[in-house]
Amino acid sequence: MEKEQIRQIVIQNAQKEIESILETARKEARDIYERARAELEDIKKREYAKFAYWEQLERSRQIGKARQIEKDLILKSKHKVIADVVKEFQKEYVEILKSPERYREIMKSLLLEAYKEVEGGDIVIYTSKKDRKLIEELLKETGIKAILETKDEEFDGVILADQNRGFYIYNTVKDRLDRARDILLEEFSKIFLGE
Repeated sequence: MEKEQIRQIVIQNAQKEIESILETARKEARDIYERARAELEDIKKREYAKFAYWEQLERSRQIGKARQIEKDLILKSKHKVIADVVKEFQKEYVEILKSPERYREIMKSLLLEAYKEVEGGDIVIYTSKKDRKLIEELLKETGIKAILETKDEEFDGVILADQNRGFYIYNTVKDRLDRARDILLEEFSKIFLGE
């Protein structure tokens, strides 16, 4: 064999080996590329899932905040309506105080209503100094038997104490107004908030 043939054989073998190395390198490069692409896809999916989670979390937070603002506005509206009702009642009550007949009827109603709760027994009725004479008249008129006591504080209405059973019934205009306010709040809650 001649030198030239040997050189050709060495070159051919070297080219085959180069081709084999290049093919292996290309295959490895394709595999690396495919793995990188798959990993990139996986990263994109994970990042999108994180983004979707945080986006949903933020959306939920904003919705919760909006609902709280809505509830606060409804609550403020309820309280304003109730305050307006109370204010209107107070105006009307000032007019009632100017009419002795109407005031007398209200006091009589408050007395009878409270008395129905206790009926009988040792009853003490508390009233304010300004209403003592009126309550004395109403006790005679209605035939209610009770001890009448005067309190130093000013209030319109009566407080009945059942000495035997040890409880009190507060039936004053202020107490009635407070109960009415509570009832209105409860009704508004049922209507507006479905509670």
